Amino acid sequence: MLKENASEAAALVEDLLINVTSFFRDPAIFDFMAEHTIAELVANADGNPIRLWVAGCSTGEETYTLAMLFQEAIKALDQDIKLQIFASDADAQAVAVAREGVYPRGIEGQISPGRLKRFFIRQEHGYRVAASLRASIVFAVQDVLADPPFSKLHMISCRNLMIYLKPAAQAKIIDIFHFALRPEGILLLGMAETIGPLDGRFAVVSKPARLYRKTGHGTSTQIATLSVEDSGRQLRLLPAVTARGPDIAELFRRLVLERYAPATVMVNGRLECVYTSGPIGNFLNIAPGYPTHDLLALLAPALRTRVKTAIAEVSASHMPARVPGGRTLRRDENVRFDIDIQPVPADPDKFMLYFITQPKPDHGIVKKGTPQTIAQVTALERELESVKAD
Repeated sequence: MLKENASEAAALVEDLLINVTSFFRDPAIFDFMAEHTIAELVANADGNPIRLWVAGCSTGEETYTLAMLFQEAIKALDQDIKLQIFASDADAQAVAVAREGVYPRGIEGQISPGRLKRFFIRQEHGYRVAASLRASIVFAVQDVLADPPFSKLHMISCRNLMIYLKPAAQAKIIDIFHFALRPEGILLLGMAETIGPLDGRFAVVSKPARLYRKTGHGTSTQIATLSVEDSGRQLRLLPAVTARGPDIAELFRRLVLERYAPATVMVNGRLECVYTSGPIGNFLNIAPGYPTHDLLALLAPALRTRVKTAIAEVSASHMPARVPGGRTLRRDENVRFDIDIQPVPADPDKFMLYFITQPKPDHGIVKKGTPQTIAQVTALERELESVKAD
């Protein structure tokens, strides 16, 4: 049945996924957070946006609960602070319910009358989340174990998700959360969950509430280091500690990326390489002296000014840009390439650079004025304009 009917496979997945949640689930925890943790985060924001991630948001009740508490704390301190909440779940149907923000009248037993009046709109068969609360939240379908995480977060809430995972997957999620949180960031887990052994990366804020604070110390088993692979001179990220073998999905993604994806590098706002993929050694050069992550030092001199200017434009406009005119030797052939620069939506301080090789020119006899020669002339003119701009 599953092989012959794709809809049955999708239905089975929906049956396997568990969506148990409610507003202010475990009220004592949210009372503690409202009085201590949330008030502290708002007080220390200094007017900067507060960023939250609710991983495994299900149908949205916990996300809206946190949004209410943070908005109340911001109002109580009379602060002009922007609240940004990213809520994700692997269940697309649950995310659709959360995004809609319509709940039955039964929530009257979970939410106080005052909050119902401030944050909800009464409808014929229930309540709809008010636009003022909904506007601060972005819902997305995401697999926390496979998809890129958010970053620079003040707080992560992941309640009752890890209890369904094996220890290796739980350890990977804790690594991801440690990476995603800012220093002193807060992690909230479910009542039956812990971060495992206290290895210096987190400190306990409240054991009964399952609240932890990122200390900034300790080392993740997935921390990557920029190194050079001797055979092929490829820059890539290698795990500092191989604690466990890759699963099938990770192996599949790696093989596809290595075979078909363009060479790619992620850089931060300081133009430092933080992650690479593919045959990046064909486009970046290892400078003599001490190893460096500086993108400009690794690029060919003719591209440095253009790439730096383009990244500044992407940062200002949040729109992609392309830097043409790159050249590299591959198997003793001169290969042209462009660099596509894309902003990273989840992190405005990071950018993706894709090295796109151009088709090889036809070395056969080509008549003047044919599409082949026109394309070659156009490419040369574009490259000349780039040189003039430099």
